[in-house]
Amino acid sequence: MNMAVVDANALGYMAHYSTSQMNRSDGTPVGIIWGFFNQLKTIVEQTECAHLVFAWDSQESERKKLFPQYKEGRAAKREEDPTIYDSFFQFDELYNDILPRLGFVNNFKFPGFEGDDIMAQVCDQYAGEHKITLVSNDQDLYQLLGRHVQMYKPTKGEMYTASMFRNEFGGLCPAKWVHVKAIGGCSGDGVPGIRGVGVKTCIKYLMDNTNTAKIDTPEGKAILKRNWPLVCLPFDGTPSVELSFPKMNYQLWKEFCIEYEFQKFLKQADFWKGLFAYEPPLGYFSAPKQKHRAWSR
Repeated sequence: MNMAVVDANALGYMAHYSTSQMNRSDGTPVGIIWGFFNQLKTIVEQTECAHLVFAWDSQESERKKLFPQYKEGRAAKREEDPTIYDSFFQFDELYNDILPRLGFVNNFKFPGFEGDDIMAQVCDQYAGEHKITLVSNDQDLYQLLGRHVQMYKPTKGEMYTASMFRNEFGGLCPAKWVHVKAIGGCSGDGVPGIRGVGVKTCIKYLMDNTNTAKIDTPEGKAILKRNWPLVCLPFDGTPSVELSFPKMNYQLWKEFCIEYEFQKFLKQADFWKGLFAYEPPLGYFSAPKQKHRAWSR
């Protein structure tokens, strides 16, 4: 079976920058919600996955307990764009009300953990028996790519595979990407790496044990040890997930579209009827024992 595991916050942010000004006739903001489902339609069509799992970020962070500067820069950016806080209300509405109401039961948020952790947890539990498409633009997820895991990048509208990763990064195994992030750091998450060590240097180090001068030092090893739990997915302690795909009710979707005045979706009846009427697998999936990865080279 093919399933798409969606970085739900990423879809919300994409909608924030494209359709957030859209309102219902009574003035209620609905642009994030409309944009979320509009992108979801494209994702289902492009990935050919009708079995959907949604992974959301928690406002709390276990990583910040280890490293208080983690993602500190993102908070500053949000202060520069206060409209994002208005969009967060629609994020919450999607997670708490709309998706459960429509029958999307695989809708997860765990206190202290990120959507990336949930996506990785799904891969750890289910990739051996199902094909998984991760829907995200986040390069942190490259470490999850493999025989049964590929990645769809919605901003580019393209699929990215383990083979494509190896071609791009000099034959490096995707599982080693976490080593690159731990050594070189992650500027997007505010995780500093070893000074002067970039991706190319990391790859040389991991592939043929060269360029080790800055890495195999007490300072380098300390940075690597600090960064490893910050960049490794899933974060230790991420709860397990139990997936099921019950058949859903298209009538609920119609009522939702009428309530939110999403006339365009009503005109796309064939697609949405097909999405809500797919046949689920029998029973629940059986998940293999949870795996945890530790530093090794």
